[in-house]
Amino acid sequence: MANALNGNPIVLDTAGATSEVTHPLAITAIKYDAPGALGAVCSLHDANGGALLFEHTAAAQHSGALMVFAPPLHAKGLYLTTLASGKLLVYQA
Repeated sequence: MANALNGNPIVLDTAGATSEVTHPLAITAIKYDAPGALGAVCSLHDANGGALLFEHTAAAQHSGALMVFAPPLHAKGLYLTTLASGKLLVYQA
């Protein structure tokens, strides 16, 4: 499967291939879905400046994470630096 960059949510399943998301975003939630193993790591950074937006290490197989932002988290783009397994869903306002 390839990254789906045009919908809501944005679906990221390939690390390093997300620099296409370079427009400003207002993020309301980020969900790490279906990590395949204990210790699977996911790291998402702002594409412009590299600030860490989300990071999670799975505590068990298929134990994802959900982070909700109120007010929305503003980013200038997305860059998925690490994704051991599963997919990352980025919900926009």
